[in-house]
Amino acid sequence: MRSKGISVTDYVLTQCINVLALIEMRLGTATGKLTFIELVPTGLEFSHIPHKSGRRGDGIGILYKSRLVVR
Repeated sequence: MRSKGISVTDYVLTQCINVLALIEMRLGTATGKLTFIELVPTGLEFSHIPHKSGRRGDGIGILYKSRLVVR
């Protein structure tokens, strides 16, 4: 995601997508997660749900419009 973060957020904005789920998010480290979050433009939020097994780097990322309530 670090190398594709700008492309993903650009796609979400240009296509007017409200919610985008990204599987197998290999953010790996806290630094990787922060790098991706920094690319999230105003008006969007990002949540990461790690894999239950605790495998490093796996999980689901959800990029969504800030106006939505996500649980």
